[in-house]
Amino acid sequence: MVHPDSIPTVNWPPPRIHTVTPVQTPLRRNIHRREPSDTFESPSNPLAPTKHKKQHRNGYEQSPQTPSFLPFSLNNPGAPRQRAFDLSKQTRLEPEWNSLAQKSHAIPAGGTLHSYQVQIANLVLRCQNDAIVIAATGSGKSLSWTLPLLARKEGISLVVTPYTSLGLDAEESNSCDGITSIFIYSEQNTMEDFEKVATVEMLVVYVCPEMLESPSFARLLHSKSWQGRLSGIYIDEAHLVHQTHVWRPSYSRIYQLRNIVGHNIPLMSFRHMP
Repeated sequence: MVHPDSIPTVNWPPPRIHTVTPVQTPLRRNIHRREPSDTFESPSNPLAPTKHKKQHRNGYEQSPQTPSFLPFSLNNPGAPRQRAFDLSKQTRLEPEWNSLAQKSHAIPAGGTLHSYQVQIANLVLRCQNDAIVIAATGSGKSLSWTLPLLARKEGISLVVTPYTSLGLDAEESNSCDGITSIFIYSEQNTMEDFEKVATVEMLVVYVCPEMLESPSFARLLHSKSWQGRLSGIYIDEAHLVHQTHVWRPSYSRIYQLRNIVGHNIPLMSFRHMP
């Protein structure tokens, strides 16, 4: 028999012993704790150029493109180079131009030419540059291709017109003395008509873009003697080049004239004011 005093006393519930196992964590180095007295400093310049993120297209890395627009820049990347306007010399209406136009009855007696008409005539005579002319309807755009002929007393002006009705009206409304106008179209493209184009001293040839690229008219365009007399190419109602290039593809191929006549003949585009 066991004596009661020999039985050990047990505390209930038994105490739990918590064992804490230290965990090794990586130490952070060079950590600067900002004290209340420290001043705040930006980690980087906010205006500094940032590195572009990698861009991918079709599974391939795409290199970042240079922006095509630079504010207040004269020349932008990817755009044709250009020069600033030279405004030191203003266009002056020379008395010789006005008297020449009056003598040929291009303008009435005592009338004066517009500034843009003189500018275009000078550009054509010097064979300097091409030009785009935006002028009001009825302001005398047709004088832009007749004045160079009057000054040279010879030559041919090739005018691309959009419609047959405009070509016929332009052929009949010519009022300059010594200048002959002819409209080449489907009902007026015989050998006699082309001989007239090749022999007249001062001539304005009106043609639609479809006839311009036809094989019959190509005989004139590829003639070296005819190219030598060509003073300029003028595209009338030039806004139709963009508006009708889908259903009139001949307009979209006018640029190929440069491959035939070269780059010494000025190319002028005319349209009315929007």
